[in-house]
Amino acid sequence: MSEIIKNNINGEYDEIEHLLYTKHSQTKKNGIEYIRDILRKMGDPHKRMGKIIHITGTNGKGSVAYITDAILRSMGYKTALYTSPHINQLTERIKINGNDISRGKFIELFHLVSKFSDKLSFFEMMTLIAFKYFENSVDYSIIEVGIGGMHDVTNVVEDTELCFITSIGLDHTEILGPTKRDVAFQKAGIIKKNSVCVIPDLQYDLTNIIDKKCKEENARLVIVNDFFRIESFNIDKKIMRVVNQKNGFGFDMNLLGVKQTLNLSMVLTGLSEIGMRINDDVLENAMSSISINCRFEVLRKKINGREKIFVFDGAHNPEAFSVFIDNLKFFGIKDPVLVFSILLTKDHRTVLKELKDSGIFKKVIITEIQNPKKLSANFIADELSKFTSDIDITVESELDMALMNACSVSDNVCVCGSFYLVSDALKIVKESL
Repeated sequence: MSEIIKNNINGEYDEIEHLLYTKHSQTKKNGIEYIRDILRKMGDPHKRMGKIIHITGTNGKGSVAYITDAILRSMGYKTALYTSPHINQLTERIKINGNDISRGKFIELFHLVSKFSDKLSFFEMMTLIAFKYFENSVDYSIIEVGIGGMHDVTNVVEDTELCFITSIGLDHTEILGPTKRDVAFQKAGIIKKNSVCVIPDLQYDLTNIIDKKCKEENARLVIVNDFFRIESFNIDKKIMRVVNQKNGFGFDMNLLGVKQTLNLSMVLTGLSEIGMRINDDVLENAMSSISINCRFEVLRKKINGREKIFVFDGAHNPEAFSVFIDNLKFFGIKDPVLVFSILLTKDHRTVLKELKDSGIFKKVIITEIQNPKKLSANFIADELSKFTSDIDITVESELDMALMNACSVSDNVCVCGSFYLVSDALKIVKESL
C-alpha cells in the first residue's frame, strides 16, 4: 500500500472515529426491531455468522469472551469476536481469528451501513459493522453484550448455541432496574431456544430467574463452580500457574486475576456441554497466548531511574472494585497509591466506600476522565472525604500530572475506575512518562 493511500485511509478513519464518538454521547438508541429491519435490508448478515456464543454479565464477560475465542482458535476453528470497550482504537472491538478489522474495511462497512440509516447510535453502528464483517466468514461468532441482554442490540442474533451469564451485580441500573433480580431478568433475555446457558453459582433467587427462562426456551442450565486453583504466579511475566483440581493438569495462564480461573471453568464447561473435547495441549496453547488489556494488567517501567509497578484495571462498579482489591491483596501489591476517577453514571458512592473499607490505599489522587459523562475531580474528592479522614486525598485533574504525582510517592501505582481512564493512563505510561 502506498504511503499516500495509507494516509488517506488513516485520515478518513480518524474522521469516522470522531463522528462515532459524537454519536456515543448524543444519539438515542433505536431498539431491536429497528435494527432487525436494517439487518433485513442488509441481507440478514446476523443469520450467517456461524454458530453464536452470546455472553452477558455485570463483570467478567470480556474475559470469558477472550478465553472462549482463544480456545476455539487453538482447536482450529475460525472465530469472530465482538467485544467492548476498546482500549486503543475502535477496530479492536471487531476481530476475526484474533486480528482486528482493518481500517480500510471498517471505512467500507461504515459507509455501507450508513446508507440504511442516519440515526444509529454508536453501539448500533458498531454492531452492524461487526455483523456484516463476520457474515459467511467464520465457524463461531463470540458476541459480548453491550448492556443487559434482553433489549441489547446484539440480541438480534438467533442461532445461539451457547450463552454465558458471567455475574449479576448492580450496574446500569437506570436501564436494567434497581435490584439484582431486575438485572438477572434482563440478562436472561439472551437465552435462546434449545441452547445451553452457563452461569456461576449465584444466590438462589437469581438462579431461579435464569432457570425459569431456560425452561421457557427449552434451554439447558449449567451451574459452574471454579475447579482450578492458582498454584503460583509471576507478576513480571504476567502469568499464573494454575492446576485443574479434577485431573491435576497444570499450565501457565497468561492472565492475572483471582476470578480468571472461574471464568476459565465456565468456558471449559460450556464448550464441553456443546460437545467439544478440549485436550491439554489445546488448553495450554490457548492460555499461554491469550492477552486482555486493562484487566488487572501489570506493567513495570523505570521512571526517573527508579523501578515502578503500574496496575491498570477497568473496574467501574462495586463488585468489580471489590475483585480489584482482592487481586491487589492476592498478588502482593504493597503500599500502592491509587489514581482514580469514575463516570457520573456509575455508583460512585458504593465504590468509594469499598475503597475506604479496603484499607489498602493511604494516598488517592483523584483525576478526571476525558468523557462528557465524567464526574469532576473535586466532586469525587469531596465524596471520598465524607467517608474517611484516614486517606490522603489529592486532586489533579490532568491525568499525566496525576500519574507523575503518584510516581513521586510510591513505587506501586494503581489506576482504576473506568476503562476510559485506564486506557488513557496506559498510553501515557507507555509513551510519555
